[in-house]
Amino acid sequence: MDRRLYEASRHGSVHSLNDLLEENELILHRVSTTCLHETPLHIAAMLGHFDFVRAVLFRNPKLASELDSQGCSPLHFASAEGYVDIVRELLKIDTAVCSVGDQYGRTPLHLAAAKGRVDVLKELVQARPEVTGIKADNGENALHFCVEHSRLEALKVLVESVTDDEFINSKDGKGNTVLHLAAAKKQLQAIKYLLTKIGILELNSLNCDNFTAIDVVEQYPSDLQGKEVEESLRGAGALRARDLRLAVPNTEDIRGNEISLVIAQNDVVAPSVVPQNLAQPPSHGKILENHFKNDDDWWKRKRETLMVAATVIAAMALQVGLNPPGGVWQEDSKEIDEYGDPEYSAGTSILAYNNPMGYPKVMAYNTVSFVVSLSIVLSLVSGVPFKRRIITQIQTGCMWITITFMTLTYLAAMDHIAPEHEDKVVNLIIWISVIVWIVVTAILFLFHFVRLFLKWIRKESH
Repeated sequence: MDRRLYEASRHGSVHSLNDLLEENELILHRVSTTCLHETPLHIAAMLGHFDFVRAVLFRNPKLASELDSQGCSPLHFASAEGYVDIVRELLKIDTAVCSVGDQYGRTPLHLAAAKGRVDVLKELVQARPEVTGIKADNGENALHFCVEHSRLEALKVLVESVTDDEFINSKDGKGNTVLHLAAAKKQLQAIKYLLTKIGILELNSLNCDNFTAIDVVEQYPSDLQGKEVEESLRGAGALRARDLRLAVPNTEDIRGNEISLVIAQNDVVAPSVVPQNLAQPPSHGKILENHFKNDDDWWKRKRETLMVAATVIAAMALQVGLNPPGGVWQEDSKEIDEYGDPEYSAGTSILAYNNPMGYPKVMAYNTVSFVVSLSIVLSLVSGVPFKRRIITQIQTGCMWITITFMTLTYLAAMDHIAPEHEDKVVNLIIWISVIVWIVVTAILFLFHFVRLFLKWIRKESH
């Protein structure tokens, strides 16, 4: 670019531009044939020189559609900076520029939304309504940009200006709607506004991770703002993904003789449509059956808990086996037995030498706990080709066994390593511990028995 033309566009000097045009009438036309980062129109639009922009467009209107090295048109710059008058002048020349994306797929509407240029948004939507449907390279539309950059007023303008339901429910590349993003950023005011559009807003839409808006809120540390966001969503009827029930009629989506069935659980399928006369509310028995069928998350968490507990207990039992209570001898005995061997050898258990009757008892309890806990870990890692619930219940029962024998190991060890003058106190503590353990185990066993019995009664009654 001619240095003088650059300076004229930078200062917005129409007088200097006219002088240059008198010297060379084609100076603005030659700009299009040179490899420049931006044209004089880009610079003037970026800096808000309205008179200069109008003068350039009068001489060479084609510059309105020229793109710089980043794929931006002059309209991109004017929209981002909020120069409404310049936006109007550019739109008079060519409204198609509204649909042009830069190197990241962002249109002037995206940039205006990110900057919160409310008046510019109105002009762009009015000039080219279909531009609201264009997404950037990451799948975000203008509403996503409003939420990402906390532009509440811009969000309101766009929602009120576009009547297409798909616009407010549009998803980005990760499946997030604007409600997901607002929930993630805990933008309470934006969520409250979006909830006023409950008639067109898909409240329980799922993203690519099968999360609803409430699920997204729960992924972040809880605070006062987050609790208010969650309460607002729940008050509007929002649910977590695992709370959505199979084949629950969505009465707000009734159209003519058809009714949509929302099917949303861990496995998400497309909504199905059935005749209204076939869409009957599920019976209580069906709901109960679905509840037990779709409780996969709970069983998954239980298996993970079993894995952690069994691994920890196995490590504890291994430590007891390698380092018995009381430790091991550090060197061979200097005393010789009747066979000519040392009475004890380095690395052997001190407890086995001092208490030959108590040591086998401790090791027996510990070995049972060790073997059973390893069996639980092995079954969880390898998987068993039977019903998952039955296997998990068996593994839970085995966990009771291994915890019980780990407790017996501890009590037996305490009994044998305690000083002789405290035997009575230790024995009393052991007996009290045994009684408490039996009572706790009995209560838990009774609770699970009653729960299973009531479940069986409900199943038989339906």
